[in-house]
Amino acid sequence: MMDSNEIQQPTAEESSYINSMTSEPASPMNIKHSGPGIASFVLSMLSLLGYIASVALIGAIIAPHLSPESLSSPSEELIQIIGSVGLLVILFIILNIIGVILSIIGVVLKNRKKIFAILGLIINGVIVLCLTSFFIYAVVNATT
Repeated sequence: MMDSNEIQQPTAEESSYINSMTSEPASPMNIKHSGPGIASFVLSMLSLLGYIASVALIGAIIAPHLSPESLSSPSEELIQIIGSVGLLVILFIILNIIGVILSIIGVVLKNRKKIFAILGLIINGVIVLCLTSFFIYAVVNATT
């Protein structure tokens, strides 16, 4: 017989059910990655590949026109193609800005792994800062 002072221990099945029902914070092994952080990291990788492809495309377009007379007066078709590639670069800058916003959201989320959000913030932030400083430098030097 069981004495009234004895406490019955739960079985293994009961204890696993009780543990799953408690609202304890998740252990570090059970924390998921931040969705916006992953999206930010993917956007940063896509934009990096896009910048590399844009530079290669511009090089391939300009290579046949590298004679001194064609560079002094480029054709209208060449200007339109380079302008189109420039618009593509602006699209990648917009992707980087969206990536910065997503990574900030990913860093702020609680109970999520933040590694992809931090990587996305660093990569997207460095790209945005470098391109912004490059454009400022180009504008300042073009006016002087």
